[in-house]
Amino acid sequence: MDKVAFSKSQQPVTTCARIYALLNRMYEEGDHRPHDDALVQLSNQLMSVTRTFGPYFLALDERILNRDYGTALQIGRAMMEHEAMLHSIAAGQCMPSGLSLN
Repeated sequence: MDKVAFSKSQQPVTTCARIYALLNRMYEEGDHRPHDDALVQLSNQLMSVTRTFGPYFLALDERILNRDYGTALQIGRAMMEHEAMLHSIAAGQCMPSGLSLN
């Protein structure tokens, strides 16, 4: 599994990076229940800003309920990439070729 590593001095700063860190804990511990409340809070925070993450959360929910934490991590990585794209667009930067909002 190709995971994103955060050192103790480098805390995740974006909402998606925080979600990824939670998913990583679920993966390492083999249990999502201790992290459910934090995941819901972060999910609500993100969805209050943009609804484009809805499909990601639907997929995450299914994977987490089935304890498929490896695939959940992959979805988390995709969420961080999507978030970075949205930040680039908001900053007025061009989108990489081949990407679209649809």
